Amino acid sequence: KMEATAACANKSDPLLELFSLFDATEEMDVYSNIEKVCTGAYKLSGYDVYDEGTLGMDAATERQITAEYLDGGSVWNYANSNDDTATIERVASTVATSRLLAWPDHHALEHCDIGAAMCCSAVSRTDPVANDPNAEVCYVDIKASKRTARVRDGYSIYTQDQANDVYCEAFAWGTDGGSMQSALKGNALFQAGFANMLDGSVEQIPGAPLCGCLDRMPVVTNAKCTQVTSTDSTVNVTFDKSLGVFDSSLALGTISTSDCGDIVDHYRALEGGEDTPESLYVAGRVVGATGCTEATTSFLSSKGLEFSATGTD
Repeated sequence: KMEATAACANKSDPLLELFSLFDATEEMDVYSNIEKVCTGAYKLSGYDVYDEGTLGMDAATERQITAEYLDGGSVWNYANSNDDTATIERVASTVATSRLLAWPDHHALEHCDIGAAMCCSAVSRTDPVANDPNAEVCYVDIKASKRTARVRDGYSIYTQDQANDVYCEAFAWGTDGGSMQSALKGNALFQAGFANMLDGSVEQIPGAPLCGCLDRMPVVTNAKCTQVTSTDSTVNVTFDKSLGVFDSSLALGTISTSDCGDIVDHYRALEGGEDTPESLYVAGRVVGATGCTEATTSFLSSKGLEFSATGTD
């Protein structure tokens, strides 16, 4: 488009133009400003499905049901059937696949700096089980999720017998807040945390939230990787010369959900295919079938304790 614009004649390097426009001193400054333009469009388009008008409030009890549910409570976790989940079913069949769902305001989902989150459920209320257990728990750092646990500090160490006990599902958007995966992380949360509940996956691992940023969740051996994206969505950007500001709007295309394989490999791909401090952190949270001993040893060592792996993996 620069080549087709008369005012841009002899100015064929968009990055240099953006350096000048943003008064940037390094390339990352340019990318950071582009990210802000994109995230501005996402915020304007976001549908707050988790607020009091939709999923946030239980009409029968007038209680904050989404907040309790994400902490592992509410009728959605403890009822014996799906009789009270009509609202979730309605969202699943309508806006979850046609609207950008805003990220909820919940302590377990604040400051997901790593760009990844996970949901883990300990119980299935359906027979046969819809989501087979796919992971073992290594440990829970209660201090990381103290607002959920309502305990200031503590930890739980689990032994492993190579038999999966819990069901975990993770999703990631990486450190690029302007990506479409980042825009649709609220949709991914709905899929991993709410739609799965309709299949019977309920109740959190004790001391941890049902869903949360990866650093607030238990360290586990495995997690299903879910990706929600839209390859035909675009962000339309205009520049108001008189005000010197960008305006942006999202043209949302088709939302698709897919299995992205191994969550660690998927996250590494989001980061350009290279090992980064962030990708290594993810690998330290979803550690593989034989990774609990090393992970638990490292965790207890940070507390000045030793770990005996006898009887574990």
